[in-house]
Amino acid sequence: TTRALQPRKVAGIGRAVDAIVAGSRHTCAVTDTGAMLCWGGNGSGQLGTGSASSRQLSPTPVLGMDSGVEAITAGTFHTCARTRNNDVLCWGYNAGGQLGDGTTQSRRAPVAIDGINMEVVQLTAGSLHSCAVAASGELRCWGGNAHGQIGIGSTADQWSPVSVNGPSPGIKAVTARCALSNAGGVSCWGDTYTRVDGDIT
Repeated sequence: TTRALQPRKVAGIGRAVDAIVAGSRHTCAVTDTGAMLCWGGNGSGQLGTGSASSRQLSPTPVLGMDSGVEAITAGTFHTCARTRNNDVLCWGYNAGGQLGDGTTQSRRAPVAIDGINMEVVQLTAGSLHSCAVAASGELRCWGGNAHGQIGIGSTADQWSPVSVNGPSPGIKAVTARCALSNAGGVSCWGDTYTRVDGDIT
């Protein structure tokens, strides 16, 4: 837990890494074999190990994610992934419904998103919400929405994926609150400044 003031190598991954993401207190990586490992804070189960341990100081395998992981994202205290079979799963803190499983129950292990029903090519996450882009260009989001961060024209929380109103079909890439269309247009939504649990989102 010693602070590092310059980059230092992460020990214990043991493979080449294809992707890496970080939340507020945790980090996750996908290796070249499609295995997913996470480390850091785990007070909300965001490491996906099934454990109530408060933290892991070295990379630890995510339950059921030993191969086939192709896309990952991390929110403040939650994590999501898409597998080669197009299974989309999330785990960790879920007070806003950001795990997308139709509940607000936090999870220590990956759970399937409720009724996403599309071929997901990208995932992104904010503090209390998550979003996915389909191969068709459709954008869906779910979770806490008190600040309009889901982009559905209301501030009602959504515990399962819903289509975002603003951007037209043909979304190429997405961040937590902005989308890039195939035509090069950018659309954004939600409050211009939000502080949740001490984090600007």
